[in-house]
Amino acid sequence: MSDPTRRRLPERPSLEQLRKQAKEHLDTLRLSEPSTGLAAAQHALARAYGFESWPKLVHHVESMHPERRMLQPAELKSDRKLLWSPGRGTELWTLFQACIAGDLETVEALIAKDPSLARAHYDYRKPLYFAVRENRVDVARFLLEHDDNPIDLWVDDSPLEIARDRGYGEMERMLADTLEARFNASPKGEPVALALRDHDLKRMRVLLDAQPELIARGDQRSNQPIHWATMTRQLDAIDELLRRGADINARRMDAARPIHLTNGDYFYRGWRDVPDGWPVTPDKVMARLKAGGAFIDLPTACHTGDIDRVRELLRQDPSLANRVGEHEGYYLGAGAPLSNAAAAGRMDIVEVLLDHGADPNLPEEQIAPRGKALYSAVYHGHYEIAKLLLERGAFPNPPVESSGDALWVSQEWRPDKRMEQLLLSYGARPTKGHLGEEWPKEDNWLRISPLHEAARKGDVREAQKLLEAGADLTARDEHLRSTPLAWAAKFGQLEMVQFLLRHGAPKSLPDDPVWATPVAWATRRGHDEIARLLS
Repeated sequence: MSDPTRRRLPERPSLEQLRKQAKEHLDTLRLSEPSTGLAAAQHALARAYGFESWPKLVHHVESMHPERRMLQPAELKSDRKLLWSPGRGTELWTLFQACIAGDLETVEALIAKDPSLARAHYDYRKPLYFAVRENRVDVARFLLEHDDNPIDLWVDDSPLEIARDRGYGEMERMLADTLEARFNASPKGEPVALALRDHDLKRMRVLLDAQPELIARGDQRSNQPIHWATMTRQLDAIDELLRRGADINARRMDAARPIHLTNGDYFYRGWRDVPDGWPVTPDKVMARLKAGGAFIDLPTACHTGDIDRVRELLRQDPSLANRVGEHEGYYLGAGAPLSNAAAAGRMDIVEVLLDHGADPNLPEEQIAPRGKALYSAVYHGHYEIAKLLLERGAFPNPPVESSGDALWVSQEWRPDKRMEQLLLSYGARPTKGHLGEEWPKEDNWLRISPLHEAARKGDVREAQKLLEAGADLTARDEHLRSTPLAWAAKFGQLEMVQFLLRHGAPKSLPDDPVWATPVAWATRRGHDEIARLLS
């Protein structure tokens, strides 16, 4: 077998180019030795560049410029303020790059200039994600000190799971210690949380009798037992927890208190996760919390129709009318007072808030960049409130995260011709790209290919089309550093694993990180049948 001519790496080497060179050399080698594999061609190329092996060449190139592996999205090439996140595009991109490179000095300077960048995000990835992913412990520690809700936006895996999967022991310990000490989030609260989700009060009592301190211990998302008793609508559990000393106003890291969780939250949705036929309604839970002395903030007073409490709070502080509540989220009780009143159909409270200076376009960070009041009125069919808000200057087609926009609601989700014509008369135009997910046509900014996504979802038909169009079975993304086969293994898609293997997907690549091989993912995620197949 011949070696390629002795080579010198360019100043800015590209892994894509090196892989292309290896495939070209493979074609040459197969002219004389048809059985030659890709690994042999890669090894020969690495030796030509002066490295002992292909993995060592790859490690050298990646260590030189890990931040260059990503593609800069158009939004992050602009100096304009981002719509769905704090910060400006170029600043956030620079911050991402600094986190990847472990450049703490640049990270500190950017956040000193604009503290909101610590919680900024793009495509649901915050700066902390990149610091954890690249094992930059000092940067991750700094970011945790500057983000009050560091685990709200994570795709596929939590920060602890990312560190654990990749064998970053120091990072994992730092994350666990900080989340517990600063945010009251740890596995210690999980047993009581599980007992409450199982509606097993006997088990809850046994746990609390053995360890009374668990009454205030948060689970991995910082839910204390009183939060779970509220979300699962167990009045007896609420009463007992309060007798044991639970704080009826206990705050989670996202600032939610029990009063905000009577119909659940994003992760535990009352309409979906509370058992069918459960006799306790959110209103009954709210009444029990109020009777127990829970503090009623302005958004809660607005959506429960307590106009006396609304007026009392506004007398104390008129500026509350135009401030987003302490808890930001999708559900009633979160966000702006005006959006809560509009959702509840309380014209009287809407008018009081507007008279106190409430802005219909008050942004709700991450949720509703152009305000949510009009969207709430449209969603719940309150025509007169929608009309009043438009008269007071509401943007005519506000979008809401993962929920379309007001015009789409009136046309598609809850068709209402009268409402639709009202919005159109004020100039509403469809929000570009708001209708939901479509199959990606090319690699995204993290080099996640359409075939990766098909593998995640187990869509064999789509994968077949992609392979016929020339999709690369050996492509690795920057999110999981894994091939499509590894994605299928991670997400437990047995049929997809079998399909990809039949079509020649390699069980591993010579330069795969040890933790990112298909069999490693299947083993860690407990997909035993897939792991056996890949072994």
